[in-house]
Amino acid sequence: MKIVKHKHLEPKIWNKDNSLRNEVREMLLSMAWGYIDNARCKMGVKIYNSDIKEIFLYGSITNYFYNRKSDMDMCILLDLDKIAERNPDVRVEQSMTLFYYNWAMTHHCSIYGRKIDISFENVNNVNHRKHFRTGAIYSLTKNNWIFTPVVVSNSEFRKIKHEAQTIYKNIMRDYRTVKKNGFKQEEIEMVYKSIYRSKNSSHDANVTQPVTPMYIAFRKIRNRGIIDTLREHAIENESAEFTLK
Repeated sequence: MKIVKHKHLEPKIWNKDNSLRNEVREMLLSMAWGYIDNARCKMGVKIYNSDIKEIFLYGSITNYFYNRKSDMDMCILLDLDKIAERNPDVRVEQSMTLFYYNWAMTHHCSIYGRKIDISFENVNNVNHRKHFRTGAIYSLTKNNWIFTPVVVSNSEFRKIKHEAQTIYKNIMRDYRTVKKNGFKQEEIEMVYKSIYRSKNSSHDANVTQPVTPMYIAFRKIRNRGIIDTLREHAIENESAEFTLK
């Protein structure tokens, strides 16, 4: 899907002054606390309200480059170290991870047609700029911006798109070579790792930038199914050793 630079944030989610709409914030917080309450009950883990340090939105929905398929990415910051001390017989982080996948499979939440993706992080390990490198971040608990959306000029955006096209062509060239050679595992891993290494280094070098050339190139190859194809062939190669036909 083509990446478009909008003049305003998603109007169904944000007010004209870039504050979050009250009904959206209330629904998101309700989902977050419902998730936490479910974790308490089903895992039998003592999680105090004071363990919840922050709940925030991040990702494309907080920037000017959203599209009709953009999810609403919400993160809950917990003090997992204190929770672990309180529950010494439970492997808290592993249990929370398993519970998250169960929650995601049984709860298909959305706001105005946009899927809600809930994740969690240990507050003691998180640097916002290191973990959430997509520009703006909005605090749901404080109801304000942690990092405000960056406006990219039209000329800068044209330059970014031009550079992205070059990166995209190079990735597609490497992909076609892997395909021509029959999707050999070592070649898949080389291309796959190269893509994500470039993506991460691009974000690290442009921490306030909501969209980079590598980000656009990555979105294009992901939308074409290149990432999924590489992953599927890698799984197939790994599984072949343990398959009887």
